[in-house]
Amino acid sequence: QVAGIVADKLCAGVRGCEFQHGGSRVPITVSGGVAQFGGVDTVAQVFERADAALYRSKHKGRDQWNFAE
Repeated sequence: QVAGIVADKLCAGVRGCEFQHGGSRVPITVSGGVAQFGGVDTVAQVFERADAALYRSKHKGRDQWNFAE
């Protein structure tokens, strides 16, 4: 639950940043994947699950995060 709160705040913070290019505002968003270590997980396994969750976020429309399955 804490990771979800942090991810929501991160998305909102990035979305609220003002970035200008050529005199026009350029919207910036962030997508992410959140994974949790289990008792027997390797670092590689956790990163694989987080990466899969990241790509789910991007495919669902970006500017969001998803928990790993």
